[in-house]
Amino acid sequence: MPITIEWTWEELESYPGIGKALKTGKEKFIKEGLQQGLQQGLKDSILEILELKFGVLPEDVKAKINSTDDIEVLKEMRKKAILIQSLDEF
Repeated sequence: MPITIEWTWEELESYPGIGKALKTGKEKFIKEGLQQGLQQGLKDSILEILELKFGVLPEDVKAKINSTDDIEVLKEMRKKAILIQSLDEF
């Protein structure tokens, strides 16, 4: 018969090797999740701006936006989306 042991997060973190690994993993997971959320939010805002200004977007424009993960590049794309007068400028 298997034995089940339940540990609280605090108990696990109190063990020297395990605690450090858990803390590092948790921080990395949170950071990556926040970055992915920021990336997706920027992509969504760029698409929304362009769709409001120009209507239905060509697939290549959508693909260009969705294939970009660099946050600084996405911020520049968002600025450009706001300032351009025609979709050809994007």
